[in-house]
Amino acid sequence: MSPTAVSSDSGRDTAVDPRIAARRQEVARGLGRRRRRRLVVVLAVLAVLAVGWLVTRSALLDVNEVVVEGNQRTSTDDLLAAASVNPGDPLVDVDAGAVRDRVLVLPWIADARVERGWGGTVRLTVSERTPVASVARGDGSAVLVDVDGRVLAVTGDVATAATSGVVPLEGVGAQDPGSTLDEGAHDALAVASSLSASLRSRVAAVAIRSDGGLELRLRPQGTVVLGHGDDPQASLASLLTVLAQVDLTDLATIDLRVPDQPVVSRVSDPSAAPTPPTTSRSGTGSAGATTPTTQASGSRAPVPKASTTTTTAAGKAGHG
Repeated sequence: MSPTAVSSDSGRDTAVDPRIAARRQEVARGLGRRRRRRLVVVLAVLAVLAVGWLVTRSALLDVNEVVVEGNQRTSTDDLLAAASVNPGDPLVDVDAGAVRDRVLVLPWIADARVERGWGGTVRLTVSERTPVASVARGDGSAVLVDVDGRVLAVTGDVATAATSGVVPLEGVGAQDPGSTLDEGAHDALAVASSLSASLRSRVAAVAIRSDGGLELRLRPQGTVVLGHGDDPQASLASLLTVLAQVDLTDLATIDLRVPDQPVVSRVSDPSAAPTPPTTSRSGTGSAGATTPTTQASGSRAPVPKASTTTTTAAGKAGHG
C-alpha cells in the first residue's frame, strides 16, 4: 500500500501511513454508529412517552364515575361540585390531596378520603361533624355548632334547633355556616358535648358569663354555676349526684366551682326581703362522696333577687 499524501499547513506534502488513515476512518464510522444508536434510543423513548400520554388522555384512562359515600347532612351535588372531578377528566390528573382540601371547606365535613381506581372510578368518602349546640342570631334564626365551634347550618330558631338534641349556647355570637365561633366558646362547647342524655333533658341552656365562667340553665328552674376551665366530666358527675340526692324544690343555684363540694341554695318566700348572699362549703363524707351543702343564705353565685334558704343532703327529706 502506498503512502497517502496530504497537504500540511506549511504547504508541503506529507505522506500518511495507510494504516493510520484506515484507523481514522474506522473511528469516524464508529462515532457515526454510536450517534445513530443514541438517536434511535431517544426516538424510541419519545415514542413511548407520546403513546403513554395519548393513552392517559384517551377514554381508556379517564374518569368514568365519581362515587360519594358517608354523607348524610351534605348533599351529593354539593360534594361533587366541591370536588370538581367530572366524568371524562384524565384519571392521572386527579389530585387526591387537592380534592380533599376543597371538600373540607364545606361546613359539615370533618374529614375526607379520595381514592382513584384504574377502572375509572374516583371514590370520595367523607365523615361529617356532629352538632352539640345552637346559637341564636340577631335575625331570629339559629345556627348549629359542633364541639370545635364550626358553624354547620342555619336552622329556624333555637326552639327548632332543640329538636335536634342540641343545647342552646348563650353569651356568644355566630356568623354564617363554615365560620368558627370565638375561642371564648371553647369551654361551653366542651360542656355541651359532655352532657349525658339524662342531663341534656334537664339543661335548658349553657351560658357564658361576662367573666368567662359558665352557667347551666336548668328546667324547670335553677342555675348551675361552673368555674373557669373546669373539668366538665368532674363537674357534670357532681351535678348528677346533686340532682339525685337533693330535693330541688324552689331551687336557686347549684354552685359547682369546687366540684366535690357543691353548694345548693333555694329561693324562699319571694315576698321576703332579699338577703345578702354568703357561702360556705362542707368537706367530703367519710367515704369521699360528694356532699351538697346549703345554708340559710344563698351561694356566692348570682341568684334571683329573693331571699334564699339552704338544706344539706341529709336534711332533704324534711324539706318541702
